[in-house]
Amino acid sequence: LHNSKLNYALMGGIIILLLMPIVIPGNANQINAVKAPPTILNGGTQFSVATDDWMSALNWIKENTS
Repeated sequence: LHNSKLNYALMGGIIILLLMPIVIPGNANQINAVKAPPTILNGGTQFSVATDDWMSALNWIKENTS
């Protein structure tokens, strides 16, 4: 890359990407915006009911398999 304008543009883009987590609030993500639990907790349905079925199933697998 011998084009200095391109180098400056790429460097500016990288700096912007690195500064975005500092500027954007920590709770501004898709999960908080939708106000629904993560997909693994509600089985991928549209309802906002969260169960611990997956967590207990994974715990059972961990304890009962070698």
